[in-house]
Amino acid sequence: MSKTVKELADELGVSKQTIRYHYRNIPAKYVVKGKDGVIRIDPIAEGIIRNKVVNNRHKNTGK
Repeated sequence: MSKTVKELADELGVSKQTIRYHYRNIPAKYVVKGKDGVIRIDPIAEGIIRNKVVNNRHKNTGK
């Protein structure tokens, strides 16, 4: 099931802006805007974003 930007941001402990930054580079077929205007992120895109956030966190903290 796809998640909203807020749900993914809360789960990863980052801001919504961080998630938006990363999904801008994700192919459009993985990002769906619902009828209610809420952006939903496909599970494949979620995995890509999750990896980017985790890798960036490790790079910045050295862990």
